[in-house]
Amino acid sequence: MNNQVADLQALAENIAATETDMVSLAEYIASANERLEALLVRKYQLCDTYNSATDVMLRLPLEIVTRIFSLAIDYEPGDMPPQLVMGQVCRNWQEIVWSTPTLWKDLRILLVKDRFKQQEQLIREWIDRTAQCTLLIHIVVDDGTANTNRRRGWDPPVRFYRRLLETCYRWESFELDSPSTNFQGLLDTGAYHFPQLKHIKLFGTSQPPTMSDFRQYEDIWELNQPPQLESISITSFAYAGMNIDWSSIKQFSADMLFLPAVRIINMCSAHALTVLDLRLSMEGTESQEMDDMAFNFVFPNLRVLMLAGLADVIAAMLDTLTVPALAELTLFVDGQPDGAFYDWDTALLEMAKRSNFKISVMKLRQFETAIDDNQLLDILSAMPSLEKLIMRNPPGFPLSDAILRPLALPDGPFREGDLSEMEAQRTREESLLALKSFFYWGPINISLSILEGVMISRSRARARSQTPTQRQGTTNYAPPKEPFDVCILYQNDDWAELDRYNVPDRIHRINELPGVDLCMNLYLDD
Repeated sequence: MNNQVADLQALAENIAATETDMVSLAEYIASANERLEALLVRKYQLCDTYNSATDVMLRLPLEIVTRIFSLAIDYEPGDMPPQLVMGQVCRNWQEIVWSTPTLWKDLRILLVKDRFKQQEQLIREWIDRTAQCTLLIHIVVDDGTANTNRRRGWDPPVRFYRRLLETCYRWESFELDSPSTNFQGLLDTGAYHFPQLKHIKLFGTSQPPTMSDFRQYEDIWELNQPPQLESISITSFAYAGMNIDWSSIKQFSADMLFLPAVRIINMCSAHALTVLDLRLSMEGTESQEMDDMAFNFVFPNLRVLMLAGLADVIAAMLDTLTVPALAELTLFVDGQPDGAFYDWDTALLEMAKRSNFKISVMKLRQFETAIDDNQLLDILSAMPSLEKLIMRNPPGFPLSDAILRPLALPDGPFREGDLSEMEAQRTREESLLALKSFFYWGPINISLSILEGVMISRSRARARSQTPTQRQGTTNYAPPKEPFDVCILYQNDDWAELDRYNVPDRIHRINELPGVDLCMNLYLDD
């Protein structure tokens, strides 16, 4: 019994001593935290003093400093704005950034429902810093539907858009990357005016309730014909319209059904349009409507054309276009779900023939199905002015020697047996003399000897261009003075494992040639 009492007393004493130690330790931690906080403040003061003392920017005129800062403002919605990062460097930078309205004119933000209250306050303060500068606004809404089964996502409240529209008279560019019934409802009132607006991007109906009667649905945006508007981007799977002067539009981008997009293009001025970017779908379009379509668009000043969609959509759009000034062409061609074959390549050749353009850049990406080598060679033959060629093929359609050979300049040093006389003649006829850059991504089935021959021919041609006789024009072509650049990212890992190839050594040897640059790597993706 006495032993138990003694044990309890010893335990109580130990607990009391531990509690005393804990209190003492807590006081020490609190004291240490105070000391640490004081040291951190001192550190920031020293850093600020150091940055100020060594800041080359402070020796420059304020106009140059703010110009340099403005060049650093490049970010996407959801990223940390560079304005805030620059303001954390030192007190002097913060004073410059905080007091320069033009550095805040570019607002890009990802709105999230859980943080919207704080973001709404941030946007209000942000716009206050802009004084009366013109505004470039880019808003992306995280509607919360990505990881849920909800069909309708969150839309910021009307009050938010109403306050934002109070500054619309200062908008130079406005992009809303999500459908918003609340925003469109405010525009439909016609109460807002956009006297300085040059670019707008709007997201309308993403999918009508039933495709059979989609013509009942329209996205209409009342913009009151802003006089400066030059660039429009629309995403809508309904008929769309804007109360604007279409004759001033220079750049038009759309992700739409085919017929609504064609109707809008028909309203644009043929002479004004310089950039056309279309991602099109034939869904809901009857074949009879396609047969009855009689559009013929002649755009004399169009320089950039991008088309994406199924093969029949690409073919149908190419059939309508004549573009004599085209300099850059991008095609994203998908296979047909029913396996049908559409001659989009024939439509492209016909457009090239009637346009007689001198295209310098072509980007071709094919999904699921691809044209064969002869069809691709016909396309390349119709575009001898190409300076940059970018290709991506689907699995099962590898890059072949037949496509590599036209990259060589005349009299390329292929080994005996690599080329038949007929192939050699065709290579001489089809050489892309102006080509400076070739980028390929996909499976390959090529011979390194052919690739090496291409690079040698380019290297020798560039060396000849440095000689007096070449400069005097003794040949009928002028090889580019820039290095010839080839990048091949191949996706079939078994190609480099073939015994007859010593890939790294061969590539190293090719890169020792003057005036050429070869990058060749295995690249696997999903």
